[in-house]
Amino acid sequence: MTPKYDIPWDIKDPTTIHAEVIKEGKYFPLEYGEDFTVDSCKNNLTLLIEYDEVDTIHIFEGEELKYIAQSVKKSNPVPPTRLIDDCKLELNEISPVDTIEKELAEKFNSIKSLIDKVKQDLEEGLKSTATIIQAHSLSLIDKTQTLEEHGIRLTETATKDDISNLKDIFVTPDELQSLLENTITQNQEAIKRLEQEIKDLKNASPSDIASLKKKLENLVTAQEKLKKFEAEVAEQITRLENKTDSIETGAKNLTEVVTALGSKVDNVDVIQLDKDVSFLSAKILELDKATQKIQDLNQKTDTLDGNVKDLNQKTKDTVAQFETINGENKSFEDKISLLKQTINTQKLEIADLKKCLSSFVDLKTLEARIEALQQRIKKESIEALQQRIKKEISGRTAIRCARLQVDRNFGDAPLGTEIQRWQYPSENSSGYLSFSWADGECDALPSAEDKAKRWRVLGRTIGYYGRWHYLQEVID
Repeated sequence: MTPKYDIPWDIKDPTTIHAEVIKEGKYFPLEYGEDFTVDSCKNNLTLLIEYDEVDTIHIFEGEELKYIAQSVKKSNPVPPTRLIDDCKLELNEISPVDTIEKELAEKFNSIKSLIDKVKQDLEEGLKSTATIIQAHSLSLIDKTQTLEEHGIRLTETATKDDISNLKDIFVTPDELQSLLENTITQNQEAIKRLEQEIKDLKNASPSDIASLKKKLENLVTAQEKLKKFEAEVAEQITRLENKTDSIETGAKNLTEVVTALGSKVDNVDVIQLDKDVSFLSAKILELDKATQKIQDLNQKTDTLDGNVKDLNQKTKDTVAQFETINGENKSFEDKISLLKQTINTQKLEIADLKKCLSSFVDLKTLEARIEALQQRIKKESIEALQQRIKKEISGRTAIRCARLQVDRNFGDAPLGTEIQRWQYPSENSSGYLSFSWADGECDALPSAEDKAKRWRVLGRTIGYYGRWHYLQEVID
């Protein structure tokens, strides 16, 4: 007899069908292909093993129990105590929710300190960036002004004709060389004219000879001045070349500074910096408002204290006046008049004090409303954060069974890349824990999302043909 069971739903993939037999209260998983087969066309399941009518068949699609084939002959039911023990064992394998809630509470308590630290780091970063930019900007301005001054002095030198103060003038080497050549040419022309005059000495008169001697003396003096001038020009050329090299070096350094400053400015995330500045500005504005409210409250309190002290003093003065009026030798009508006048004065002062007290009470009421609003905002923020955290961990605390590439112990945290495939152990026909390679094995392979996660080993099953580890996702 080969029992068949009709499956009351459409079967798309027969490899997703699993079955188990319940014999005498014990569960025995069936192996697909060895213990049963599934016909997706006829929508039925056929057992390939011996079957007792008292047994019950459970048929699963994936991990969901979708059909129970009850036996005709009822077997001994499972005792309720046994079911309770099985439930306790399964509950003990589940990670306690208290631990997760405690970790979430600790992380929530650390949020404030993290926000303060981020705020402090942002403020320090902004101050450091502003200091660096300011320093480089000042250096750039100084070097630019120096270059402009040298350019102006060189331009002025190119238009000067007086070379008496050559040591104090900055000119280019080409201009100095041209000036020196012109001076030498003029002296050579003067010497040629003098030689021509010497040739004509034969017919010269004594006055001409005296004039010639004077010209010779002037020529010697001019030659000495020329030598001195040449030495000064050479010295000035050397100094000018040194200053030109210094200017070129400064320009090169300035270019490097500008380049470095540009790279630093490029590295600054302007959008993020604007966001950070906006956030800090909002926080600073809130702190300023709170500080201003506290200052106003302190000022009102000081004013109230002063008014109370004044009232006490005036009360004492009034009592003294009453005693004075009572002790004076005046008529009864005069004493009554002075007493009424004093009472009216006290009424006016008490009215002023009531106005001050009413404004102080209004301020106290406003402060209480602000404190209540802050408490409500804090409570709503906590509730929103808790809902967000619950949403993040929803569906991520399930325990799954997998075969790993490397054997792991209880409590280890393997990476998702170590998961070989998702698989549950099952007992084969020989009584050993084994596994089967179904046609749709790709359905059991870990996804890219599974490989990117971290897992925690909560238990393992060691069989003759392999080892299975029970994993739960590690939620940060």
